Amino acid sequence: MLKRKEILIAVFVLGLFFLSSVTVFGEQNSHSSSVSVPSQVNNPLDSVTIELVSDVPSRREDNIPSILPGSSFAFSFNVTNNSGGQLRDTEIFPRTNDYGLVTNNHTSSKSLLSSGESWISSEYIVDVIDDSSGISSALDLAILLDQSGSMGDEIDTLTDELINVVDSIDEQVPDLRIGLILFGGSSHNPYLDDNLVTPLTSDIDDIVDVLGSTDASGGNEPWGDALWVAQHRLDWRIDAVKLIILITDESGDNGEVVSFSSETDDKVLNIFDLFEQLAEENFITCTVAASGSDYSTIYRLESAAETTEGSFIQLGGDGPQTDDLPEIVGELIVKYSVELDLKISAVFSYLNDDDARDYKIERFVVLIDELPPEVDSWIYFSEDYTSDKKFVNIMSEIKDVTGVCFVETYYRFENVPQWYTVNSSYMFNDTYLLSIEFSDEQEALFYQFYCEDWLGNNNLTAVSMVDLTKANEYSSLAVSKKMELILIPNHSISCSLVDNSAQDSFGIVFSEHDTEYNIRISDFENSQILLDLTNQTMISFPIPRGEDIKLSLTAFELVSIQIAHVVSENLEFEDVINRHISETDAFLFEVDNEYKDNSNRCLFADSQIVQTGIYVFNASNWEFLFKNSSEVLLPEGRFYILVISVYHTGEIMITFNYEIFYDSYDHYYAAESSWPWIFVLLSLSVMMCTIVYRRRRKSRCL
Repeated sequence: MLKRKEILIAVFVLGLFFLSSVTVFGEQNSHSSSVSVPSQVNNPLDSVTIELVSDVPSRREDNIPSILPGSSFAFSFNVTNNSGGQLRDTEIFPRTNDYGLVTNNHTSSKSLLSSGESWISSEYIVDVIDDSSGISSALDLAILLDQSGSMGDEIDTLTDELINVVDSIDEQVPDLRIGLILFGGSSHNPYLDDNLVTPLTSDIDDIVDVLGSTDASGGNEPWGDALWVAQHRLDWRIDAVKLIILITDESGDNGEVVSFSSETDDKVLNIFDLFEQLAEENFITCTVAASGSDYSTIYRLESAAETTEGSFIQLGGDGPQTDDLPEIVGELIVKYSVELDLKISAVFSYLNDDDARDYKIERFVVLIDELPPEVDSWIYFSEDYTSDKKFVNIMSEIKDVTGVCFVETYYRFENVPQWYTVNSSYMFNDTYLLSIEFSDEQEALFYQFYCEDWLGNNNLTAVSMVDLTKANEYSSLAVSKKMELILIPNHSISCSLVDNSAQDSFGIVFSEHDTEYNIRISDFENSQILLDLTNQTMISFPIPRGEDIKLSLTAFELVSIQIAHVVSENLEFEDVINRHISETDAFLFEVDNEYKDNSNRCLFADSQIVQTGIYVFNASNWEFLFKNSSEVLLPEGRFYILVISVYHTGEIMITFNYEIFYDSYDHYYAAESSWPWIFVLLSLSVMMCTIVYRRRRKSRCL
């Protein structure tokens, strides 16, 4: 048993390690990696921290900095040796991706870095690309295609449509080369057979000819070896984006040089180490799980994409289908030819006791922002319940990677030439509100937004019109939709939940930050009151099919409200579905989490683009239990789970599965971080251990 003092030290070190791994100058945890060659027990590099020091500003909560294209800035590295020993002959130098150039690249060195000592490297200057047109000058793509017996449909659709897709994106990516590596089936392994490798070429006809003569047959899929061959045997251009698209429906088999087993010898590379090597060499790996893929396959393909900052796509279900595969390839080419993240890697090394160099690599991100803020707006109506005044409320969500410094709203009523200029009031989470009083004589309102981010990128939206005579149409909520609005003190808001399905549905109303409101629910046709409640924060209620429900809400302080009108779907364990979700969509799933083993299970709803919010309710009484972003760990029981989009529109994957299979993506637009709370808990643990230790020590002395 450990001594109490040792427990205290262990908890404190754990807290420091957690903080150092959460974020380094804005880069999220999963973007950082440490590579040690060879791996050692108690490697001193595990206790070395590296920070990027620069005057590039950030207005973001995660401190990721933003900069305009064509700019230059200076930076240096702050290296701290937290290990118990000295590090000799230390060196550090930077590497960047294609979106920046270090003009004075050199190696900074220090002969001896003592324990506890910090060292500031010499200064480096980086020039950022001028604009996005310079990014897509060259892209090299390697398609790694499983040709085993189950992949015939994928091979056929690529053969038929790949040329058309490449032709359609020619103007966006004019300098494109494509190579093809086949693996699996009776031919087996491209490491042993060069005939399975088609070199990178600008003549897409060559690729299609090979695809047309490819038969899907046999089994055994060593796609780890195929990745290794792509990395080492293709003629990648130095100035090109290096993109790999891997398409398979199997979790992989051991090959000649890459193993899928955790137990490997010195001659074989583990698949996850290969992912790290690809990331170190700036390869972007996008993975496609073909229809019928199992969960081990999905986990490994997702890991490959996440490690190399690529994309993972799953075919089948409600998501993209096999016939969409050529278009998916085209979309990925365009996406990564216009990526605008400057990535800086710090390569640190020291001379170990065997006079060999051990390495650690830390990565940092600087966002290159030349895009204007995104503006999404919606309308709802309210009344002052103490008078007859009516208001049209213009809500807007303004998103920008850098952050918005101001938002102006211009508006005028119909037949009134004068435009009014006002600053919309900031509420929270990038949401702004403007409430305008109107009368029955005023039939239309025109409005537009002007906003600007901290780098000077601006957006003047088109003029929108509100028909003030059709207030009810702006306040109707169809099935599988949700609306977000803000209750102003003493304003009453009414909306209707309109039935358009053949089954029962549910209404869910909840306030952010648990602020209370009054709610009245009545039948839309005869105004019969069904519920009349006060001081609510979360309420759910059934809606029989064929009925329309009217809600009336009142609050006495400012509160953000979410209203969802949803139908439930059963989600069985190990189900995987794909859905397109917009900011007005809401999905409700019924999950029966009856443990049959001791493994944790979670509901996962996420993608690289879309960030979701997940709300968990007790299915027996609709009691609200908890919420989270992207995934929730479920206790045993039966639950209703509401999934909504927090930011962006696009495809998400939804699954109820073991916790270990899925890791949430890092989202630059994440609204909140949980690490301060975890740090508080760790700090409290340290304090409690200290108190217990001192009391026990004092009692011994007495």
